Amino acid sequence: CMHLSALSCIGQMLDLHYHPATQSRLPFAVCIVAWVVHSAVSCGVVQLTRRRLKLLQCAVYVLVAFFLYGCPSDSNTGVILWTALTTAIRFAVAVFFVDFSTGIPAQSLLSVMEACTLHTRDQQPLHVALFHQLTVLVFILFAAGLVELNSRSRIAVTLKSESMVTSFRRVLRGVCDGEVLLDSKLHISGKAGCLQTLLMTGAGDFANKDFEELLVEDERERFRSFMLAPEPSNSSAPPCLRVSLKRSNSYRVGVDLFHVPHQLGEETYHLLALREDSDTRSLPEVIYTEDPDEHPYTRTASCHTEFEGKSFAP
Repeated sequence: CMHLSALSCIGQMLDLHYHPATQSRLPFAVCIVAWVVHSAVSCGVVQLTRRRLKLLQCAVYVLVAFFLYGCPSDSNTGVILWTALTTAIRFAVAVFFVDFSTGIPAQSLLSVMEACTLHTRDQQPLHVALFHQLTVLVFILFAAGLVELNSRSRIAVTLKSESMVTSFRRVLRGVCDGEVLLDSKLHISGKAGCLQTLLMTGAGDFANKDFEELLVEDERERFRSFMLAPEPSNSSAPPCLRVSLKRSNSYRVGVDLFHVPHQLGEETYHLLALREDSDTRSLPEVIYTEDPDEHPYTRTASCHTEFEGKSFAP
């Protein structure tokens, strides 16, 4: 919306340059004020609350009223152009501020005001102007209603999905050593207190941290391939991968990761259940050797599982 206001300001400047005798000075001033307001909100200078948002909506409708009042009409082509522009502005405001308690009376007043302007200034028959503005009003309110219905549906679906994920995570806390929710970039979403226990550290809650940074370097590519692999359609249990998490002082801890992707809104999240492997608990990386028989647990492998038989072979 801020960029639209900037483009409108440029258009008003060009109109003032080529048609200095028109009444476009007031719309130009309105566009400048709207651009300043939108910039302040977009940049976070003004923090919106429910009350401030209501005041902002009323202020925008007042600016639109001044814009309609100052629209020039020096030719038939100009009338058509400015009528289309004002309709687009009213439609944009109705979609941006989907609030029928304010939108219906404000849009109705704007329609009456524009009909009177078309009748008195442009000599258009009153019944034609009223019918035209009534059609515009119905179209704008209908489109705003569709936007609100779609927004409410998406919010309801998102809240339901988040509630399901929260319930799953509570169950996993009781049967696993921990659970972590990753976003589409494989960064930790929210708090992950279980990692503090697994890694024996008290440094932060790991929020927004790249999960790959917690893994041993030579296992990160394997982990990414595991996370981005398509989910088996006929799998009765989630896929599993054994990896090593880095602890302080060059120690590592082996964990089994169980992965389930989940769609939240338009983004795919990844729910990981972590189960610590007691056989590789706190083994240092410094004892790594090329001979696998000398230190059998220094290099971790994939977790090959037979879920039905509940057997695990490292």
